[in-house]
Amino acid sequence: MNFSEAVAISTSSLWAHKLRSVLTLVGVVIGVSAVIAVVSLINGANQYVATRVFRLGADVFGLSKQPSIIRNVDDWLEFQKRKRITYDDFQAVREQCKSCKEIGASLGGRVEVKSGLNSLKDTNLRAWTPQMAELYDVDLVSGRHMTEADLSGAAPVCVIGRDVVENLLPNVDPLGKEIRWNNTPCQVIGVGKKEGSALGNSLDNWIILPLSTYNKEYGNQQNSLRITVRAGSAARICAPTTPRAPTPSCSVKVPIPSRPMATTPRPGCRSPRSLCARSRRLKENGHGSNEISLRRRPLHRVQCLRHRLQE
Repeated sequence: MNFSEAVAISTSSLWAHKLRSVLTLVGVVIGVSAVIAVVSLINGANQYVATRVFRLGADVFGLSKQPSIIRNVDDWLEFQKRKRITYDDFQAVREQCKSCKEIGASLGGRVEVKSGLNSLKDTNLRAWTPQMAELYDVDLVSGRHMTEADLSGAAPVCVIGRDVVENLLPNVDPLGKEIRWNNTPCQVIGVGKKEGSALGNSLDNWIILPLSTYNKEYGNQQNSLRITVRAGSAARICAPTTPRAPTPSCSVKVPIPSRPMATTPRPGCRSPRSLCARSRRLKENGHGSNEISLRRRPLHRVQCLRHRLQE
């Protein structure tokens, strides 16, 4: 059968069973399309979360006392036993990590923001060090970010998002205006770029304060910092450390002389030749070898023969 005959037979079979052929083709198309759609959806969701929600790259990682999501009470109780991360720990990491590009510390929570008679609830409070703005890639449309001088002096300044501007300071220039978070006043020094929403939550309802300002007003011994670090590159996060060279050690091989084969029988033991002669005599008299070992041979002679065989 050549190729043309095979094609003709298969074509005639498909034509004879039109419904079965169409259903099979539709099932294959649906299966392949479903796989492609699911893979595309997962990749899109991962990219969406990475770019819109966390806004962190592959070269950024965080250190915290406990994860953001806790699944049960037992895990929560276990995390509470851990030591909290303090500002001294943050300074130690910043001094010791020479390969880190940026290191920042943060605290967070939800507060109510007011200006005059206007108020906005459930605002995301971000108590940051100046490095966090670059780590989270926060862009401003006007004003400036906080500086090290604001952090060291616990200055009452803040950077606000577009939702705060639209609800508290509409139709006015917000720079230099005073707002209150939990009845604590601060001066607006910057306005963030509008980011929209992610997963149904607004990304513009936030206020950024110096970490020292927050600790001055609401800091306590129970707060644990979150340290965010950006490595020099993403490859350096998973790069293996240089293996340590093995410690040189001295070993001396002492030759052990082999023990010479003993040629003289031990006291109280017969030589193998005499035992073999005795065994032949007993065998000629009708005794088996098992009877010799169990009945006629004393225990000390069995032990003597065992020693000689080992030698």
